[in-house]
Amino acid sequence: MANPKVKTIKFNLDNPEEKRSYKFALQQENFSGWIKSLIKKEEQKSMLPKYKSDKDGVIRINL
Repeated sequence: MANPKVKTIKFNLDNPEEKRSYKFALQQENFSGWIKSLIKKEEQKSMLPKYKSDKDGVIRINL
């Protein structure tokens, strides 16, 4: 059974932008701030509706 308070946040250090922000956080000794920014980014991502269009021309929005 999954704990609803636990979230999985994915990040990819092969992505140059994420790698830069990670290195900056380590230099500033602000790793917890970096994690908080990842959480905030993930929350914003999940709030955006997902648009999907099929060949029939109907646009479906998943919230």
